[in-house]
Amino acid sequence: MIGGLVLGCCLALCGPPQAAEAVSPTRVVVSVSTLPDHEFDERVVAAVMAHTRARGIEIEVLRPAAIPTPATLAREGQELVMQWGARGAVWIDLTTDGTSTLYLAEPTRDRVYRRALPGTGAGSAQAESVANVVSAVIAAILEGQLAVGEAPAGLDVVEPAPGGGEPVPDVVAPPPPATPVPPSAPAPRRADTPSWPRLRLVAGYIGGTFAAALPWQSGPALAVGWRPTARVHLDLGYAVMFGPSVRNEYIELSIRRHPISLAGGHAWSVGRIWDLRLGGRFAVDILARRAGRRSSEVTLTGDHLRLSTSLGVFVGAGVRPTPAVRLALAVGVEGVLNRTDYTIYIPARVVLVAPFPVRFLATATLEFELLRATRGAKKV
Repeated sequence: MIGGLVLGCCLALCGPPQAAEAVSPTRVVVSVSTLPDHEFDERVVAAVMAHTRARGIEIEVLRPAAIPTPATLAREGQELVMQWGARGAVWIDLTTDGTSTLYLAEPTRDRVYRRALPGTGAGSAQAESVANVVSAVIAAILEGQLAVGEAPAGLDVVEPAPGGGEPVPDVVAPPPPATPVPPSAPAPRRADTPSWPRLRLVAGYIGGTFAAALPWQSGPALAVGWRPTARVHLDLGYAVMFGPSVRNEYIELSIRRHPISLAGGHAWSVGRIWDLRLGGRFAVDILARRAGRRSSEVTLTGDHLRLSTSLGVFVGAGVRPTPAVRLALAVGVEGVLNRTDYTIYIPARVVLVAPFPVRFLATATLEFELLRATRGAKKV
């Protein structure tokens, strides 16, 4: 069942109706939180825009980093109204496992109203239900149907809970019918401050098999990336991989690897905060080899840098304790495209290190994502 928590704050100009007419064009700021199921919140926004199109209302869509608490709705809403020259501001804070709630703030009176909306169990129907109520409240205020201090029909005043806690939910009220949209109505301008693309910063650990003589190498990894959509990511990464030295009676050899990789993947949501990812990568591996002779009988290969390339695939899982932070584990396999054996001569040719043609990898990462804001939008 797809439900949602809707934090809506519609801030009308509470002065006389003739003062409200001075605001042209009619504009409303709609701030929408982001869900792992990005398609649901997009459906809510699209439905609100469709229902308000016939009234010529301009919708400014923002993607804040967080939705304010009911205690700060009036102050935050007043700032957005002044910043955007708008008649009101609405917050829609969506979840996928609960009843939706609409909040309407009246900043000049420090009063907040609330209405609970029943879940429908279907994504499109739930989005339509939320949009019906939000659009109806916007229309009632913008068209001057409410007197100063009057609560919209079906909404109750939120009283502060003892000790400053969250208010107690009200009785669920049914949504009003949808507002018909004439096919010839002009489309509103959508000034979108998107939650995509996001800049990604990744830090963590990578380890993998390498060769029979050097079975495991690992080290720290860093990456910077980009999410062009809610489910797709692209990363440019760098790692330093260490391992024990290879030693015998003739030589001691250390190999340090510096893989530079270009990786991408697609994510699927599993619940509210969990996800699964499938991806691939292309890597250029810089091998720095340093050898020490332990016997005068051996002839060494030169200690110059070697390049190795590989292609691989990954599968992993992650959890988001906050929308901007992700903890992840992944495993993968990659195929080496060119060999970089290390040989010695004693005097016959001996292959000391022969990298595996197929290698297994494991990663543990901590990811941070930064929202790219546009048009000077404020992170609430």
